[in-house]
Amino acid sequence: LLASVSAGAYCSGVKEKNIVPVLKHFVCNDQEHERVAYDAILTQRALREIYLLPFQIAIRVSRPQAIMTAYNKSNDIHAPRIIQHILRDEWKWEGLVMSDWFGTYSTTKAMQAGLDLEMPGPTKWRGASLSHAL
Repeated sequence: LLASVSAGAYCSGVKEKNIVPVLKHFVCNDQEHERVAYDAILTQRALREIYLLPFQIAIRVSRPQAIMTAYNKSNDIHAPRIIQHILRDEWKWEGLVMSDWFGTYSTTKAMQAGLDLEMPGPTKWRGASLSHAL
């Protein structure tokens, strides 16, 4: 809980200087080695009580404008269920969701998940790929 309160306070301070804070890495980003290929296998209880709770509290405290996704998968999926169903639908969060640098792996799944911004530009999975997918 200390991490969530600290992150929330930090984001609030950054916002006071008219800078957009970005909470990251959403979610289950708990290792650096092979972090792009890592798949966090965990129960819903562990996901909610250990990994999501700090983000949920930090979002409530500071209302940041943006969140950056993690590279890793969670239970064999790159964040879609978590972004759309928990962050957006359940928590009613309406801010920007961006990928980490080169952390977008598909067109339609990323769009369906609620990813707003593929980083960095120019995009690989949007543009022509998105037009074809639609």
